[in-house]
Amino acid sequence: MIKDNNIENGANLIMALSPNGKYIVTTCDDTTLLLWNVPKARAIRRLEGHTDTVWTAAFSPDSTRLVSGSADTIGIVWDVEIGTALQHLEGCSADVWTAVYSPDASKIATGSTDCTVKIWDAKTGEIQYSFEDHLAHVMHVSFSPDSKLVASCADAVGIVWNATTGERIAELEGHQGAIWCMRFSHAGDRIITGSEDHTARVWDVSTGNELVTLHEHTSPVWSVAFAPDDAEIVSGSYDCSVVSCDSLSGELHHVFLDERNPSPIDTVAYSPSGDFLASGSADGHVRLWDAKTGELMAEFRGHDEKVKSVVFTPDSSDIISSSEDGTVRGWNVTELSHRQPHFYT
Repeated sequence: MIKDNNIENGANLIMALSPNGKYIVTTCDDTTLLLWNVPKARAIRRLEGHTDTVWTAAFSPDSTRLVSGSADTIGIVWDVEIGTALQHLEGCSADVWTAVYSPDASKIATGSTDCTVKIWDAKTGEIQYSFEDHLAHVMHVSFSPDSKLVASCADAVGIVWNATTGERIAELEGHQGAIWCMRFSHAGDRIITGSEDHTARVWDVSTGNELVTLHEHTSPVWSVAFAPDDAEIVSGSYDCSVVSCDSLSGELHHVFLDERNPSPIDTVAYSPSGDFLASGSADGHVRLWDAKTGELMAEFRGHDEKVKSVVFTPDSSDIISSSEDGTVRGWNVTELSHRQPHFYT
C-alpha cells in the first residue's frame, strides 16, 4: 500500500467512483492514475503505463476492472485489486478522450479525437466496431442501461448506435453549439444533452426526435442528469445556476442559485435516493441542495480551485468531489451541522 504522503498529486483531471463505493480513481496532470480506498481515505496505488496525459477513466460494473484512455492513443484495462495492466486497446490514431464499460461488462466504448467511436470486446481487447461517421472530436460516449445501445457526441451532433450489430439507429441534431455533456435516462429510452448554445435537450433514442428543449440558461450548459426515477432532469451552467425541470413537459421546477456567492457550475449529480442534488463550481465550493424544495442545505468549502466532479456514494451518505487543486475530498451529508471534510490527499 502506498501511503498518502508519498504521492504528489498534481491537478486532478477526471474522477470516477467504483459502483461498489470502495474505490475512487483520479487522473493526474502527468501520465498516471491514482487509485484511492474510500473507507480509509487514502491513495493505495499509482497506475503507470500511459506515456502521455490520461483523459478518462471508468470502472467496470463489478468494480474489479478499470479502463483508461490517454493522449498516447491507447486505452488500458487495469486489474483494480493488484494494479496491473491486463490489456492495451490499440487502434485509435489520436487521443482516447472518453472510455466507458457497458453495464453488462461485455464491451468497452471509446471516443477519440480522431473522430471515431470504437466498440471493444472487454475480455479480449479486440475491436468489434469502428464508427467513423463523426466529423469532429468525439467528446462523450455512453451505453444504454441494457447495454444494447451506445451514444456518442461530437461538436453539435449526437449519434445512437446498436452496440451489438453496429447499426446506426438515430442522429441527434438540433443544437447550435458544441455538446458538452450527455446522459441516458435510467430506462434507456431517452438521452439528455447540454450544449454551448445555452440549452439542454431531451431526445428519443429510437427515433432521434427532440422531445424537450430547455431554454432556462443564459450561458453554456456543462453538466446534465436524469433523476433516479427519470421524472426530472437537472442542468448546471456557466451562468451560475442549476435548474431542474419535468423531463417530459420541460416545466420548470426549481432554480438553484447561491445569490450570495454565485459561481459558474461545472458539475451536478443527483443522490441515488433522489432527495438531494450536489453541485460543484468554479469557486471551489460544493453545494448540497434539497431536490424537492430547491433549498440550499449546505455549502462545503475546502477546495482551492474549480470543482471538476461530484458524485454521491451508493448509500447517499457522502459526496465525493475532485478539484483542479489536486485534492479529492469526502463530505458527509447525513450530519449537516458537521462541516469538516474528510481529506483524500
